[in-house]
Amino acid sequence: MGQNLNETVGALLLGSLFTAVGYGITTMQTYMYMTRFPKDPKIMRYTVWSLLILDTTHITLSWHMVYYYLILNYDNPPALERSVWSFDITVVVTAVITVVAHCFYARRVFILGGRQWFLTIIILCLSAMRLIFGTIVTVRLFQIRELALVPHKIGVEVGVGMGAGTLADFIITVSLVWFLRGHRSGFNSQTDNLLDRIIFWTINNGLLTSIVGLVVILTCIIMPYNMIYLAVHLLLSKLYANALLATLNFRKSHRGRGLDDEDTTIQLSGMSRGRRTESGLQFSGKDSTTAPVVHVVTTTTTDMQFEGMSKVGSHSDIDFDREESIHPLGGLKEDA
Repeated sequence: MGQNLNETVGALLLGSLFTAVGYGITTMQTYMYMTRFPKDPKIMRYTVWSLLILDTTHITLSWHMVYYYLILNYDNPPALERSVWSFDITVVVTAVITVVAHCFYARRVFILGGRQWFLTIIILCLSAMRLIFGTIVTVRLFQIRELALVPHKIGVEVGVGMGAGTLADFIITVSLVWFLRGHRSGFNSQTDNLLDRIIFWTINNGLLTSIVGLVVILTCIIMPYNMIYLAVHLLLSKLYANALLATLNFRKSHRGRGLDDEDTTIQLSGMSRGRRTESGLQFSGKDSTTAPVVHVVTTTTTDMQFEGMSKVGSHSDIDFDREESIHPLGGLKEDA
């Protein structure tokens, strides 16, 4: 019985404790974001607030689970074999948090990928599958009730939903790394080092959520008679929320590193089929005591032949720092 408790309520208790720590970090990061970036666009601020609300809902449901199994059903082992309504709802709440994060990253892929829709649509479709199957699993859990029957009754739904989310994480990570490596000039070690740090950050975020998603699938299939997979699943929403918030707050910690000048611009340029794109990382500061601010300035010049006349136009400057700065996972403002 002791071993059974370790694998059931013991695993649930540990999962809830780590989840509470994750929620504390979410709250702290939300406060940091709201105080550091008050001028970010409303869509980004609404995204952060929605994550906090969803995460608060999730942690409340988690606490109810612990109270139900450890207090209300103390010394009632048969209760451990049945799911409680709060657990059922955490499944769809986690799916919604995952979708919010995926949509956020899909926009980064869309912008860094030159506004090509192919990868973005794939990511959004996989994210939609994650939400649809997460909702189906929640409904079926209310019907089945018996946790031991989950792999047999809805194992396919769990696998497809979690698999779609994991695949989306993988595609997002590979795409962002590929596009970021394409911006490495090879001539400026400072810029390349910054991009390398961002690439390292991106890989860590993507691998972490992907690995945890796979662990949920494997533990649910291999160990359906305990609550280990439930405990691991509780952590997933915190990883998505904190990864997204960390990428937004990441901008602040990388401003002005290693720079003595108040205004420095590092230019990267490329030429392809008559279209020239110049991207610069512009570091500027208000005074010598203030950490410089990172700007990404993009200048696009397009050569067009129209009815025998040569047009050189289409000049646009995009200042990404007003929203997100260089970090690819932050919100990049698009000026028409």
